[in-house]
Order: sequence, then structure tokens, then C-alpha cells
Amino acid sequence: MLQLRKKVIRLDSFWSRFAGLMLRAGLPKDVAVLIAPCKAVHTWFMRFPIAVIYLDKESHIVWFGVLTPWRIGPYIKQAAAVLETSDTGICERLAVGEQLHFGTYSTNAT
Repeated sequence: MLQLRKKVIRLDSFWSRFAGLMLRAGLPKDVAVLIAPCKAVHTWFMRFPIAVIYLDKESHIVWFGVLTPWRIGPYIKQAAAVLETSDTGICERLAVGEQLHFGTYSTNAT
């Protein structure tokens, strides 16, 4: 189990999921955004690359990668949520099948 040491902000309403990180100037590297439910993401109207981590219902990693602005991530049928962070180096420490633990989270936007 991998312990994520970031402040996690959960986006679970229609409008918060819709807006996501679009038009933001950036995201601090110690913050991650959890979008749920979610099976696919895009980086349209974004100004910075992000690491995207697709998670199943038990928070096991089913896919991960880095998306640069104006890209579309894959549709992952078994995904229940997607975690996004500007810390693209996190991908070096991940493996598909690994369970991600991030403890508590906030529903407040940054």
C-alpha cells in the first residue's frame, strides 16, 4: 500500500467535476484532486501538465500517466475515481495494482 502524503481535495459534485483544474494557473505539488465518480479525464484549457492516477473502488491503481495540456486521457471502464496532481514525478513510484491510501480529504476548493 502506497501512502500519499498530499492534501487531497475531493470533487464529487457535477459542477466541481466539470470545472476540475481548467483555467487554473497551477496546483501546489503537495495538493491532489480526487474526481469521483470518474472514468476519463482531459486537460483542455489547462496550463500545466498533471499526473493522473485512475483508481478502482478499493483505491487500487488501474492506470497512471502524465498528461500535458490539451490532451485526452484514456477511458478506463473499471475506474471509479481519478486522482490528479501537478507532481508528475509521482509516476516513478507507482505500479498498476498497488493500493493507494490517502487518508482524509477535503471537499473545499483551493
